[in-house]
Amino acid sequence: MKKAIILLLVICLVSVSACIPGNVVERIGAPLGDVALTSIEYNIIMGREGTAIMNLLETHMSNGRSVARGEYPLDREIGNVAYSIAKADEAITAVAILHIPEGMEDTAAEMIRRMHNARNSLELYQTDLLNNNLEAIGGRVNLMRGDFTALSGMQNP
Repeated sequence: MKKAIILLLVICLVSVSACIPGNVVERIGAPLGDVALTSIEYNIIMGREGTAIMNLLETHMSNGRSVARGEYPLDREIGNVAYSIAKADEAITAVAILHIPEGMEDTAAEMIRRMHNARNSLELYQTDLLNNNLEAIGGRVNLMRGDFTALSGMQNP
């Protein structure tokens, strides 16, 4: 009985794998930059990475107001923003290495530009934190809010 179940599972797996188109099989395990993506696949990845940066911005917009009011520890926020800048770099790289589908070159360039703007805003915010320039934080929060809005406008282009 056990052998029959194993045999049945093997037959099912072979049947299912025979139905998978070749281009999908080629994608499994291939680096994203080496395989041409469809526009849908590209938009999913671009949206995921853009959302990641938007989440980082949202965190620091909230934390920045709290730091300026003395309600959140400055040293903790300095560490948090350093981590966020590294995560933003990862997100930018994840989009930049993709094989851009034909006809989406302008959208890709604009998304990467907006992601860089957000990363730069985080870096300016970090500089103000490191210099204990709490008066400037309100302006940096507004800058991050603008970057957040700009990125949200690129979601599902």
